[in-house]
Amino acid sequence: MNHSGRKLPLVDTDLGPYRDVVLGLLSLQRASTRAINPNMIGFEGSGITLQQFKFILALTLDEGRCGSLKSIGAELGLTAPATSRLVDSLVERGLVERTEDPNDRRIRHVSLTAEGREFAGRLIKHRLETLVAFAESLDEEQLAALTEAFNTLESHDGFATALNFNRKAISK
Repeated sequence: MNHSGRKLPLVDTDLGPYRDVVLGLLSLQRASTRAINPNMIGFEGSGITLQQFKFILALTLDEGRCGSLKSIGAELGLTAPATSRLVDSLVERGLVERTEDPNDRRIRHVSLTAEGREFAGRLIKHRLETLVAFAESLDEEQLAALTEAFNTLESHDGFATALNFNRKAISK
């Protein structure tokens, strides 16, 4: 039994020959990233929800372009009404602004306000600090093995795209 009293395992899925890789990736994510929950990153009392947090990060990672409500909502798996409500709450907080597309008034774009960019910067900074702390907790052999694994993955399209974006986004 786990701490919630539920009997383990919670999921009965055959991962086939990829079991060790999938479990390793899940474990790495869990061990290295506590920043996915806004209540754990120093924003207690901010009133921000996990979906709002993800939406702000999606706008931030959109490389400064204004995103359409529809495209960002779809990226996060939200319906149009849910996206609209989420954006309304972020507009009320002053973190995002909504504008009409000059070529099609039916399309709405959202972008971060100055306050939203500052807030996102704090989120990302704390997330990076969390990852650095995790990396610092590894011994030399573990760090070398993880670095080698990442170097090997550079030839994978999805990983390479994310890595190139991160290299551009992080200045130091």
